[in-house]
Amino acid sequence: MSGNERSTVELLNAQDVGRTVARIAHQFIEKTALDDAASPQVVLLGIPSGGVPLAQRIAAAVEEFSGVAIPVGSPDVTLYRDDQRNRPHRRDALVAEAAALAAPREAVAAAAGLSRQRVHAIARRQAKH
Repeated sequence: MSGNERSTVELLNAQDVGRTVARIAHQFIEKTALDDAASPQVVLLGIPSGGVPLAQRIAAAVEEFSGVAIPVGSPDVTLYRDDQRNRPHRRDALVAEAAALAAPREAVAAAAGLSRQRVHAIARRQAKH
């Protein structure tokens, strides 16, 4: 094979991925005792962008197998990305969306990991634009 030719190898097909997601879901159920009210709250966080749909698939599988819905979210990784420098900060977008939906500022602050005052300042700044 020359330097420009590449061979492709399929590591997982669609069925393999489905089985893997199911196995991960069963591990969550077994390790966290989701149906026990005394067990700690479980939240799935998917790293944007590919991890979010994966977390959603795992959460859907957990709900299918156990009947317990797991909240799914994604952390703000904007500050750690080198390809997003010219885009607005994701928290600002979250605050703007929440303000448009008239969500309580306390809920927005908790979801965004900000103080209520910071959320108010961002919402005021967004309203000016």
